[in-house]
Amino acid sequence: MTTPSQMIGANLDVRATTPTIHLSPIIKALTELISSNQHAYIHHSPQNNRLVIDTKVIIEKFLSHNELKNFEVIADLGELPKKNTSATLGGNLFDEPLVLSREVDKLSHQINTLLANTPNEVFQQIALPDVNNYLNQLSLSMVGNDSLVPKPQSLLKIQPIAFTTYDNPKNTAVNNVARVFYAKETINAQDWLDTFKAGIESWMSQNDYEEEVIDDILNSIDYQKDNPDSQMANFINFLDDMALSRVRLQVVMDLMQALAKQSNSQLLKNYIDNIRQCYELFASQKASTVTIDVSKVYGSRTSIDLMSYLNNIYAYGNLPVWAVPSIQLFENINENIHGFATVRDVCYQFKVNGKAMQSGEDKTAFINKLDKLEDKLFGEINEGDNYTFDILELIFLALVIPSEDPSKNLPVKARIEHIQANISSAPQDFLKKLFQSLRDKSEIVDKLASALIDVIKDKSKQAVKKKKKNNTKYILTISKEIVNTEAIESSEGEDNIEILEKSQYGRDSSLWLSYIKILRGDDLPENPSLVSYEVQMQINEKSISKCTNLENYFYERVLSNQVLPIRLLPIVAKNKEAKDFNYRQIGDEEYIAVDNRINLPETQVGGIDVHYWFTMLNRKSEQQEHKDAQKIGRKPPNRRQGDQFHTTCLVALNILMYVTLSAIVKRVQAVTDKPLAVNILRIPCKQNPEDMETGSKIRHSPDDIIYACSRALEKALCRDTLTRAQGLVITSLTDDFKNFKKKGIVQALLASQPLLISRQGSLDKIAVIVYVTRPADVFPNMATDKQGYIFISKTFTADAQDSQKMLVNVDNMRTHLINKVEDFDQPPILNEIARLSSLGYKDIVLVSHHVHGRKIGRTANRHIIHLSKAFLEQANQKFEDVNLYPLIREEFSAVRLKKRYEESAFEAVGLDNHQALFKDYSLTNRRELTPLYTFATLHVIGNNEKDKRPQSGFSTYFFNYDSRVETNKQKAEITRANALGLSNTDTGVRDSIVSILRSLHVLECEKSISSKVLLPVLDPFSWVKPKDIVKNGEVLIMSSKRKGKTQLFLPAVLSHVSSVLHKD
Repeated sequence: MTTPSQMIGANLDVRATTPTIHLSPIIKALTELISSNQHAYIHHSPQNNRLVIDTKVIIEKFLSHNELKNFEVIADLGELPKKNTSATLGGNLFDEPLVLSREVDKLSHQINTLLANTPNEVFQQIALPDVNNYLNQLSLSMVGNDSLVPKPQSLLKIQPIAFTTYDNPKNTAVNNVARVFYAKETINAQDWLDTFKAGIESWMSQNDYEEEVIDDILNSIDYQKDNPDSQMANFINFLDDMALSRVRLQVVMDLMQALAKQSNSQLLKNYIDNIRQCYELFASQKASTVTIDVSKVYGSRTSIDLMSYLNNIYAYGNLPVWAVPSIQLFENINENIHGFATVRDVCYQFKVNGKAMQSGEDKTAFINKLDKLEDKLFGEINEGDNYTFDILELIFLALVIPSEDPSKNLPVKARIEHIQANISSAPQDFLKKLFQSLRDKSEIVDKLASALIDVIKDKSKQAVKKKKKNNTKYILTISKEIVNTEAIESSEGEDNIEILEKSQYGRDSSLWLSYIKILRGDDLPENPSLVSYEVQMQINEKSISKCTNLENYFYERVLSNQVLPIRLLPIVAKNKEAKDFNYRQIGDEEYIAVDNRINLPETQVGGIDVHYWFTMLNRKSEQQEHKDAQKIGRKPPNRRQGDQFHTTCLVALNILMYVTLSAIVKRVQAVTDKPLAVNILRIPCKQNPEDMETGSKIRHSPDDIIYACSRALEKALCRDTLTRAQGLVITSLTDDFKNFKKKGIVQALLASQPLLISRQGSLDKIAVIVYVTRPADVFPNMATDKQGYIFISKTFTADAQDSQKMLVNVDNMRTHLINKVEDFDQPPILNEIARLSSLGYKDIVLVSHHVHGRKIGRTANRHIIHLSKAFLEQANQKFEDVNLYPLIREEFSAVRLKKRYEESAFEAVGLDNHQALFKDYSLTNRRELTPLYTFATLHVIGNNEKDKRPQSGFSTYFFNYDSRVETNKQKAEITRANALGLSNTDTGVRDSIVSILRSLHVLECEKSISSKVLLPVLDPFSWVKPKDIVKNGEVLIMSSKRKGKTQLFLPAVLSHVSSVLHKD
């Protein structure tokens, strides 16, 4: 999605420097300090058979290390990001690889030398004999008995479902589970390139260009179409990725108008009509430019242009009550050298002013939005900042949200004229009045949401039936003004002539959008266009219904693995004035300090305690540092230098913990003959809501930082053994609630432990690799070829134990840094496939994710970098004896029509039960995404009646097929048929795939419906796209109210070290 800064226009001058992370001096210093503080750093506590790692001893001396006083861990940082933008760092390395490798090896050797003095018996004793023993000890220490430990055997009650057409006679009120709204898109642009060239040639001829110049331009277009970095290739991608969003906006308008007509709410009718008026006035073919002057208060950089704003679908996505395109349910695409033809079903999700989950408070999305606007527009105003987007958003909301008093619902045109006439003399005062009028309408927004919920639940059939009768035809036209005449006239026959206009501010795509117009049906453009193509849309809905009776599946947690408990404990000096801490003395003046609302459990024996220095992590605010300096009459410290030093200490702590724990884990594994599970229990020091991560926070608390560290450690250690990080968060509410929370913590520790499942299908061994790439280095204006990425994969295996059961395991987790986009041509997943193949796994499911991948238009090569034709060709060539099943998983929302009762989950399996998703299409096109398996829980969080959530998530796994792959083509066809159950005689392979996919939703389960019935999770891969940066292992290291945010990605930092330790 386009971000506000991209849409309005941030300066995109490419950065002259590339920030990198400098690790070698930090690691060298750690090695020296461990060497001189061996006895204090790690010691064994014989009373409870625990190893104690005192990182405070090392970090305290690290602070005064002479060589690090002016050290910059982030090299070539340059200018910080501008306000309302952010940067992520950690992947690009300053150090020479050989230098880093040498220093990491020295640190590892020093720690192992220290551990060599510890008898093997200690490593045997610190690991508890099995998971059940550990959970019993934990439960005993928390409540005095073992009542918190769940039963290992559980029942999964599955309700089979099927996707059907809304008019299917079997869709009775009893059988209906949910309803999905979608639009069928048919885009026919197979001859687009020829049409575009013809349009350019005609335009140039009309403007009397010489034939030689015309030929040069046409040859340049042909050259650029095959160059992925060229302007023409970017423009073709823009047409499919962004230009179509303008058509989808029309679809949303039609859908919302159809629903409003079926509603009894005049408020909802007025609201939708106001939005339609705004579009017609400011974004349609007949739109006129409307500018508003607020420069008197908000500066010359703030330019208010409603046409630019409302031409982008992003603006409408910020409405509190609306429909938005979410994902595609089906797609096939046929590309050739001249253009493309695509047919896809795009699902639409309804926004109904739900709770703002990221706010950390109990408030609606609308109120949360107003709070942010108030903070931005009516707080401290800085002349250099840009307030364009925020003011446009405020004005748009004021124009569309109706009044309950009919006399105040003036036409939009009259209201915008009033704004233009009155705002310029006192912009802030006028905006405050608009803002307050919106505050007063919060109940109206709630009524709009309730009205929409009522109509989509009870009357949507009538609305869809009327819209379905005919396809709606749209013509996407491109204005002649998009041509860059200056570039054409100055060209000298070069291959890469940029013949389209370029944006001076912002992305080219934002400028190109202004040249796109959408016509309905047979409407004629007011001015002849350069080129156009047709898009057909048909609004429809699909029903999700029960198809057979409940099916029961038995699952049993295997708790025989040894477990190594690790506790991360905050160390402070006792503050006599602090009344909200429990202190446990561990030294002369050192204490473990935790919030007095936390019941700190004591395991009886075993494990590792990692002490960290809480005070060091507590970076003071800029204002506090200035106050402290004034008190003692000193000059305030250099903020940038302080940020660098604080980041240096944070990096040192993370590397120190990882290398030490990795060495101990290996020694424990060496003295046991059983699999080992590592549990990291994070003990927060504070529990106040204001200390937790929020979107507006400018600095993380020490608890946030340790949370991020634990996530990074979890990923790194999981390469060698199953590792799970869990926080201990128990507040002093009612006893019942406290016990509920405690039980939840214990149950969460069971997640990822091996599962024994009933055997299904024909495969004795099968593996699943779930993988994602996400940015590790992104800085505003950083050149694309300088951006770094991190590849993260998690592997699961299933092995037959006998004719009746299979054992499902988390095998490992791996990270790999990718410093250039070109390196995607050699994806790291090939190494993991090779490893699994050597272990006998010849059937491997690949579940691909890409953090910034598109949910619509996914089969285009640029959006499936891990399942592209080139990757599939490589994999088929290298692994002729391995069957690969490439899947893409997506979640979509459906309107819930029933409550969940005894069911654990709902699922649709195979083509028959997904038939309504593609019954109108042929499954023989060149590329297609075909649904193989859908899973849902219909679980609703919370029971607050005011917090209405009419939609539930459904998780669908799509099989990705590309008939253009030539290597082992016959084998690929057979693999596809087996995966989709197309074989006439056998669905054994499909059943095996479905069985392990289902088990992954159970494997990560942290709750149950009852003592015997499981509640699986909808998203078993929450680590792929965490909801906030802390859960992703990112920490804010530099930020201020006048600048943007700079985040350090700790998993990327540890990936550098892990690659050395594992000799990658």
